[in-house]
Order: sequence, then C-alpha cells, then structure tokens
Amino acid sequence: MDSYILLMCVLQLLKVVGGSGDSEIQACGGKAADIMFVLDTSGSINYMDFEKEINFTRDVVSIFDVDSDKTRVGVISFSTKVIEEIGLGEIRNKDAVLHQISSSNIFYQGGGTHTADALNLLWTGVFVPGVMRPDVSHIAIVLTDGMSYNMEKTKQEAMEVKKRGISVFVVGIGGDRNVDTQELTDIASEPTENYMFRIANFDALNSIKSKLANKACKQDPVTTPAPTLPPMMDDSGNKVCIPRGPVNAVFGFDMSAIGTENAKFILQFIHKMFSELPQMSQRMTVSVISGGCGIKDGGGDALINKAHSTDEIDRGLDFVSVRPFNTIMKKTRIKFERKAMNKVGILFLDKTLQDFELSKAKREAKYAAFQRIDLYVIGVGDRVLGGQAQNLTTGGNNYFHVDRYEMLDDVKDKILCAMS
Repeated sequence: MDSYILLMCVLQLLKVVGGSGDSEIQACGGKAADIMFVLDTSGSINYMDFEKEINFTRDVVSIFDVDSDKTRVGVISFSTKVIEEIGLGEIRNKDAVLHQISSSNIFYQGGGTHTADALNLLWTGVFVPGVMRPDVSHIAIVLTDGMSYNMEKTKQEAMEVKKRGISVFVVGIGGDRNVDTQELTDIASEPTENYMFRIANFDALNSIKSKLANKACKQDPVTTPAPTLPPMMDDSGNKVCIPRGPVNAVFGFDMSAIGTENAKFILQFIHKMFSELPQMSQRMTVSVISGGCGIKDGGGDALINKAHSTDEIDRGLDFVSVRPFNTIMKKTRIKFERKAMNKVGILFLDKTLQDFELSKAKREAKYAAFQRIDLYVIGVGDRVLGGQAQNLTTGGNNYFHVDRYEMLDDVKDKILCAMS
C-alpha cells in the first residue's frame, strides 16, 4: 500500500511540474511578437553541429503560435557573410516556416565569425519601420560558438540594437576557451541572467529550448521607440533609395533574342543594383530568367537562382533558344514561391509585340497581379511602344525607358525608389 501511495504521489508531482511548463508555453503562444534568429554558421562549427543548431531553431519556432497577427519569425545566418535567410514575417504559415528552416534551405557557410555584421543588419534592415510591427515585442535570439572577428565592433553594434528596444537573448555554445563570457554579456539584454545562456556543446541545446522559448514569448515590448533611419547615401554623398523590407526580385529577358553583348549589359546592371550598397545584398534575393536552359543545380530556367551575393550573380552565361515575350513573363512569374512576400519581376523589352504575343503577355500580367507580383518593364530602344509596355506593368507607373542597353544605369535609382 505504501508503495502504491508513493507511486501515485510521484506521478502527481511529475504531472504538476511537467504540466506547468507546457501550460505556460501554450498560454503565451498567442502573444504577438517579432522574433529574429541569428545563427552562427562559421568554420568553427562542424556540419553535424550546424544541423543541431538548425534543428534547435525549428524546435523553438514550433513552440510559437506563428501567424501574421501573432508571432512572426525570421532567420539570419552569419559567418564571413551575413545572409537574411527568412525575412521577418516573410513566411506567415507555421508549417512553411518550419520547412524553410532546414539544412537543405539554410546552407552551412564556414568562414569567420562576423557577429557584428549580423547585429548591424538587425537594427539597419530588420527591426525598422515598414518591416517590424509597432507595439509588439521585438526579439533577437543569437546563437554563437565562438569569439567574434571584431569584439569591440560587436559590442558597439549590440548597443545599437538594444538602444532601439530590441530584446536580445544570446546562447553561447562551448567552453571558456571558445566563448568569451564578457562578449556574451555585451550582446545580451539586461539583467544578463535572464537573457544569457551558456551550454557546453551543441548536444545541450535541447536542455534549454523550452526555457528559452518561454522567456521569449513572455517578453514585454520595450517602450524605447525605434528611431527613423537616416537616408542612405552613396560614396559621393548622394541620397539613394533602398527597399525597406526583404525583396524577392526576378529579372527576365531572352538572351538569344537580344544577343550576349546586350545580355552582359543587363547582368552588369543587376550587379550594380545589387552591389553598390552593402544593404542591397542583405535586403534582396535575385534570380535571373533567360527563357531557356539554365544552371545545373536545380534552377531550371534560371541563369541565376536565388542569389545572395555578387559572386552568385556573376555566373557564366549559357546560350538559350529564342522564346516569345509572354513565355519569358510566365517563367518569371512561376519562379516565385507562392508564399513569398514583396515579389518584384523586372522584364526587359526591346521590340514591338505582335497582337498574338501582346494578348498573351497581358494575360500573364493579370496572372502576376493576382499573385501579388509587382511587374516592372524596362524598354530599350526605339522599337518599344511605351503604351504597350506600360500595360504590362502591374502598378501602372512601373515602366522605364532607355535608348540603349549601355544606358541601363540611368534608370537604376528610379527603379530602387519605386521599390522602396
């Protein structure tokens, strides 16, 4: 009898202790918050540990109630380069977010631990007006296994992040030889004991996931308002436009029809749009549709497939077969993932469309509008009919014209301002 009573007491205790944590997580699951995960993918992390980091992120996200009016999440990976893998609120469906957080979609980078650059992106490109929501908690969860490349710069960037009302949780993974406690303290919000976690290795991540999720979803909004960002300037001190939110951009043209020389001018135009300002590579994902055979890694008709860097943009060009303009439009349209946000298609046109081709092109423009794709058309040369091209844009004012492909730079800033 005594054994039976003892067993029942133990079971009841387990129920109370276990149930309390679960109910707390469930209770705060519907609370609105904007949460950005910042994942270290530097060379000091081996691939198996990288997968554990990804799985941990998935597990924590699975606890939240992900929806457009509840918890919105995003992911940044960093090593020598910083990549915004999932823009904040870019994917609103929980299952779709969990699908995207995988080692097949977020790639292991290797390289140095440039933590400061990742923190800079948080306050210059993520938690900014137009991307973050006002009056909700703004939270960053930083996972790192090593000392950063520039510890003083990391401290300064962390101060900028926290000054803007962003609550920062940091998880330091590894022993004292690898992780600097003072740097973790500099990154974390205060009081440090509530925002900093130290674990011995990646296997220990599971031991903190529920506690971290619970703390994050209980976090109240910090009342410090985010300041209005100063205008972006180029090297000459001129004001330039840059998209505030993440943009999925697909450029479409028929390389065989326009010739490889003109195609190079287009690629140079895309390169300059993407590379002149560091913020562009953080805010834009670029694909290029040629209308024919493309790259070998699953990009289908894409000469460039979801590029995050100028190295990826500067791929070698392959010859392709001539395709009607409406076919280029269709391939540009279907390149976008259905649930992607801020979809921008930029098409190049250098001829008058015949009636049959124009009719099909208008239909494609309607399909694009239905899928919430903003279509821009850049007309090149004197064979383009402005009214014809204007009717193919979704916004009505998204048509731009240059006399020659060599002059594409003349409309670069206008297009960026139209997207901003």
